[in-house]
Amino acid sequence: MEELIRLAKKEDAKQIVPLIVQAIDDIVFMLTGTTSYEQATPILEYYVQSEQNRLSYHNCLVKEIEGKVVGVIIAYHSLELSVLDREMLEIISRNLNIQDE
Repeated sequence: MEELIRLAKKEDAKQIVPLIVQAIDDIVFMLTGTTSYEQATPILEYYVQSEQNRLSYHNCLVKEIEGKVVGVIIAYHSLELSVLDREMLEIISRNLNIQDE
């Protein structure tokens, strides 16, 4: 059985998202501005495939067994949060119909 820990790739998103949901459960609604997993899933996939946000594939390591992603670690420097959260906050605001004042 081949096991590997590697940097995540954009194409891992569909396998990473269920692991994120399993780990943080209904916090996904706060991160997406949605109220159901069906609504949240494509947004989370977008986040993982994005170049710059806290859930970006650039911030993920995955454990792969026999070609299947079975684990994920997401790590980023806290000093980068204002940049990493910018895109997510725009999406959350749009989904919740929050206007900048």
